[in-house]
Amino acid sequence: MNYSIYYSTSAEKYILRLPKSKAESTIKRMQYVASNPFKKDNNIAKLAGTVSRYRLRIGDIRVVYWLDQEHKKMYVTKIAPRGSVYSE
Repeated sequence: MNYSIYYSTSAEKYILRLPKSKAESTIKRMQYVASNPFKKDNNIAKLAGTVSRYRLRIGDIRVVYWLDQEHKKMYVTKIAPRGSVYSE
């Protein structure tokens, strides 16, 4: 059930600004979630008022993404610290 992961430009830029170890762990965590996005231990939450948008918590970082279940694609739209990830 592996989903392909696609990062927005802003998400890629945020990852590049992270310390190397934190960037690697963030990418590894996204790959883990993409392997089974509906597994209970993924620490994800569906965003209220949306059809297929989710939030993944990785320490103090939040990753917002949406799933295209038909084509098995995960689109990471935003990665940011907890306080600013939801403002758009």
